[in-house]
Amino acid sequence: MSKHQYNNNPNLTEAKNHLRGLLLRKVRQLSLTQRSEFSVKAAAILAQSKMWTQAHVVAAYAPLFSEINLTPLFSQNDSPVILLPRVEGQELKFYRFKCSAGLRRGSKGVLEPAGTESLCPLEQADLVLIPGVGFTLAGKRLGRGGGYYDRALVSIPHQKRMGVCFPCQVIEDLPAGEHDQRVALLLDGTSIRQCGEDSPQESKS
Repeated sequence: MSKHQYNNNPNLTEAKNHLRGLLLRKVRQLSLTQRSEFSVKAAAILAQSKMWTQAHVVAAYAPLFSEINLTPLFSQNDSPVILLPRVEGQELKFYRFKCSAGLRRGSKGVLEPAGTESLCPLEQADLVLIPGVGFTLAGKRLGRGGGYYDRALVSIPHQKRMGVCFPCQVIEDLPAGEHDQRVALLLDGTSIRQCGEDSPQESKS
């Protein structure tokens, strides 16, 4: 499926772009200390969850400035096998992570595997950690506009999907199209929440 099919509604695209700007400004207003504190807390919460401790393989991400940093978990002795995404054409391909030295700055400005490690199908992951610019408690996600995660998540069971963001990026509603993929859980820097159409509850996992 081509990229433009995810952005063929100009009104929807305009609304998303406007909201992206607002949410990214909110993140920029967080101090470095606040971002670090939220990231440390999020990592601790995730490390204690059943989703993490019972997983054999976790698909994660290398964070941008506007994203929660979970990388300290990746090198722990008891951590699951970690997969990180690499942009290849219009798709995300996931490679096994071994060390930070094996990461390179990609075309989108994101640290990515160099492509020399083992390529793994995303379907092998027991948990998929998904960054985003914005989320709702109904599970809606606003990405960066490329549709990469929307394409990658099509074949991934809903219950494996966990969005990750700062608390200021959780909003009541956001514009979404038919191809926009949702998450089942949300790690917002303070807790893991179950997402749904009704009132989501904090996960006890």
